[in-house]
Amino acid sequence: MIETYFTAPRVLDRMRSGPMAPYLDELAAELQSHSYSRKSVRRQLRNADAPRGSLENRPMRITSKAANGREAGQGCYTAPEPSTAIQFRVRG
Repeated sequence: MIETYFTAPRVLDRMRSGPMAPYLDELAAELQSHSYSRKSVRRQLRNADAPRGSLENRPMRITSKAANGREAGQGCYTAPEPSTAIQFRVRG
């Protein structure tokens, strides 16, 4: 189905080799069924394929200890610790 929207072999090869490849044809069909324009379908397919490059080429740095006790860098991610708590004083 993505061949309807893209013809360049390198683009098709890239899209067919990415992590979203199994879903792109279904996404294109769904968008087409909702009467999206050709331009919009192409944009959405490119957006769906876009994270591949940005995620594969960037190592994730983990700096805090995970809740399960594993140290940083052992394939886990935790949100950074919140900064100092805001204290409210109630006037009576």
